[in-house]
Amino acid sequence: MDLDDLRLLLRTAEEGSISRAARALAMSQPNASRRLQRLEREVGRPLLDRQTTPLVPTAAGLKLLAFARDTLQRWEALTESLAGPEGLTGELRLAASTAPSAGLVSRLAAAFLGAHPGVHIHLATLDSRAVEAAVVARHASLGFIGCRPRDPSLRYAAVADDEILLLVPDRPPFADLPDPLPRDRLAGLPLVVREEGSCTQKTAFEALERVGCAAGRFRVVLEVDSHPALLAAVASGAGAGFASAAALHEMPGQGIRALHVAGTNLSRHLYLIYDPAELRRDAVAAAFIAFALDSGRHTGG
Repeated sequence: MDLDDLRLLLRTAEEGSISRAARALAMSQPNASRRLQRLEREVGRPLLDRQTTPLVPTAAGLKLLAFARDTLQRWEALTESLAGPEGLTGELRLAASTAPSAGLVSRLAAAFLGAHPGVHIHLATLDSRAVEAAVVARHASLGFIGCRPRDPSLRYAAVADDEILLLVPDRPPFADLPDPLPRDRLAGLPLVVREEGSCTQKTAFEALERVGCAAGRFRVVLEVDSHPALLAAVASGAGAGFASAAALHEMPGQGIRALHVAGTNLSRHLYLIYDPAELRRDAVAAAFIAFALDSGRHTGG
């Protein structure tokens, strides 16, 4: 999702017609239809009732329209506030779990600082549960995690795609394992797992359980409390472990292979999370979230 998608959805709701909205926004009708269909796929629900004339929003569409109006109003207010000579200044406190911190957040922060050199950013890398707690407690203005937040007071926006891979030692008896690995081979592998607050661990186990591989069938031999510790354990030959592809830039050059699990969808989004009340008081955080959304392709909740 980007801001143009939100503008298109708003104009379509106002006009009651995709073709009229496309003309008003100077885009072709096929392109407008593709954008709206992509938006619906990302949300996972229809946004417009196409059986009516004029078109009317569905219940999900009404929720996204409210989000779109709020986001576009904030973006317009931000661009107006930055029209002066001094630009944006202040501090921004970010917290991120390992997967987004490894690349996504660093890239966003660097690009944001390039546009706003008067801002100073603090970035803390924590597990996903601690990131959420930091945002709720307002120790961090914004957080980045690999699953949707549990706290209902927080809003979220998916800002990147990720995939979870099975890491195995590149040595016997693991070296000959095929890629993709058949699911029935998982139960026999010694498994290194992450701490309870890891979204990577939670997402992998939930995806496997949906295809009949309950976590209770796994032979867990070691539990570690961080992504680097998991990499070190796998490289040493302790067992296999699930890790985010987004964080594998830290993977040692030798000693580890990354495998897919056959017939299992281990893809996910990386989410930006925030407290809407805090955002109204923090102009720098509001600017960063608008910047991140405009840089991404997804929608929020």
